[in-house]
Amino acid sequence: MFINIKDKIVKEAPKISVIIPVYNAELYLKRCIDSVLNQSFKSYEIIAIDDGSKDGSFKILNEYQQFSTNIRILSRENKGAAYTRNEGIKLAKGEFIMFIDSDDYINPDYLQVFYDEISRGMDDAVIGGLQRVNQDGKQLFSIQLGKDKWSKYRSISPCARIYRKKFIVDNELSFPDIPLAEDLLFSLTVYTKSNNIRTIPYCGYNWFYNENSASNTLNKGFNPKLDIKNVLDKIAGIIPNDFSETKLIKFFIKKFTLYWLLDGGRHSTSEEFLRQYKEINDWIRINGMKSILSVFNREIRDERLMVKLAIFTMNLIEKVGLLKLFAKLYCKG
Repeated sequence: MFINIKDKIVKEAPKISVIIPVYNAELYLKRCIDSVLNQSFKSYEIIAIDDGSKDGSFKILNEYQQFSTNIRILSRENKGAAYTRNEGIKLAKGEFIMFIDSDDYINPDYLQVFYDEISRGMDDAVIGGLQRVNQDGKQLFSIQLGKDKWSKYRSISPCARIYRKKFIVDNELSFPDIPLAEDLLFSLTVYTKSNNIRTIPYCGYNWFYNENSASNTLNKGFNPKLDIKNVLDKIAGIIPNDFSETKLIKFFIKKFTLYWLLDGGRHSTSEEFLRQYKEINDWIRINGMKSILSVFNREIRDERLMVKLAIFTMNLIEKVGLLKLFAKLYCKG
């Protein structure tokens, strides 16, 4: 049910709705919310939806609501991140929408920078970079975007960007209710629906590396409940026949599936790694999704060097027929 704020009504509709899905986030939730409350830009609302947390997350949200006039909270049974974000979109009163994960946090000028950028014209979305930070606040790496078309595929998270709400509503965009890559599919769908998407070099989103989060504990080996082919089918299903960036999506599929193989394969058996590899490559061949772009192509020049090296090395291993040996040495399951 909704927790209504009595006698605390914001007179003007906020410019930005900040949607925060919350699930068992008590350790980092205050840091996240404080980073929004401390923004230099003030015309915003926070929509924090507790997704059936088992810890003290909802209690923390209640405490914030007592003194803040621009926080709305909702608590219900667990339904997942996709459902929660979709609920937030429906509740949003702002002209623009932004998402923040509850264990992440933003720089003080974050909302102002994005609002200024999207207010300059008629962009449907403006996408920024992010920095990966650890428990001590140390930057592990950053993703700074250029102006090329590939840049928006480098960071596929729905965070670190601002959306025009009208664009989302008019195109009936929503997060698919699947256990893997719902954010990826949402972002790719956004890219296929608009030619008015711009990237900026700003990195004000702090993507916290939380070893205990769902995304980091889920991928300890290949999860038998998750079907990578189902995700790939959904990616293929959202690409229009006349889409001008199909070759970039094909390269993205190469990057995404390699990450899937290396992340899951590290803690799996070599046999399972090779089975997953064959399944993915059979899908790519059957669906005509083989990428023709080299890692040296100018169109992807701004991709991180580590990513390029991983793709180049795997291509070389495949070419010289050393995949089985690689799997035997790499897989620890």
